Amino acid sequence: MIFHIFATIAEYERSMIRERVNAGLDVARKKGRYGGRPNSLSEKDKQMAIAMLKGGATKSEIAKHFHVCRQTIYRFFKESNNY
Repeated sequence: MIFHIFATIAEYERSMIRERVNAGLDVARKKGRYGGRPNSLSEKDKQMAIAMLKGGATKSEIAKHFHVCRQTIYRFFKESNNY
């Protein structure tokens, strides 16, 4: 019976934590903040990467130019349908 009471209290505390976190996320979204890792390439860099690829540069050369890994360039071209 004691374990059941402790489990109930723990479940209640967990739901309170979840509510506080969600409330904080809502406030942050209203302020224009979003979570997650920032993009490695800006929109300007992405346009330049497309121009470099059309100009004959390899994806490895583009990755070296922007100081990112090759997979980042592959992912960008796959997502933007310029692959």
